Amino acid sequence: MEAAFEETLMLFLLLATTFLKNTSHIAPIH
Repeated sequence: MEAAFEETLMLFLLLATTFLKNTSHIAPIH
């Protein structure tokens, strides 16, 4: 159960980072 939770969390973080990278290219936050 914990392993599945960790895998889901890692996948969520990966998607979040890629999403932020894509949005940063479209509209820079800097």
